Amino acid sequence: MLRNALSTDDFLWPNGVVPIQIHSDLDAQRDLIVSALNHFHEETCIRFKQRTDEPDFINIIADEGCYSSIGRTGGEQSISLGDGCLCKGTIIHELMHALGFYHEQNRSDRDEYVYVIYEKILEKARHEFNKLPAEANRLFTDYDYESIMQYSSNAFSVDGSDTMVPIKSGVVLTHPCYKGGLSSFDKLKISKLYKCQ
Repeated sequence: MLRNALSTDDFLWPNGVVPIQIHSDLDAQRDLIVSALNHFHEETCIRFKQRTDEPDFINIIADEGCYSSIGRTGGEQSISLGDGCLCKGTIIHELMHALGFYHEQNRSDRDEYVYVIYEKILEKARHEFNKLPAEANRLFTDYDYESIMQYSSNAFSVDGSDTMVPIKSGVVLTHPCYKGGLSSFDKLKISKLYKCQ
């Protein structure tokens, strides 16, 4: 039992308040993005706010692919929502990265829960499956197959076949797009990391 979050509070957003701006290239998707932001407001103590003059903020852009820094990096940092990224689950996933969370399959204990088939993973994406050092294990929650941070079973596959197989029988690893939002453990992890009251 452990966790996949930043090992220091230095990279957390003070008081769980995150200034953001949404690039005009995403105006047509603004309602979808706001829906993902509101999911955090409804389910957690995290509060996203329109940036005014805050020096540390997230700029949500339409670059190539889906990506985010892990935690608050200082200054402007980008979340990219390019082609294939514009579903609520993926937006929530990228926001979780910006809050300080890694992928579930990056946990140092993940081999007890999923079997990773490296030969089926695109070479350029193999780093997405690297295990974290034990120091990142600070929240001590169960492995969460339902986490918005858990990749699907065929993520980054060279041929569409499985790149991860759950060790527990009957478990299906689904894409974040097909999840309803944050899992109960995701909410617990946010609460622990940000000391929600």
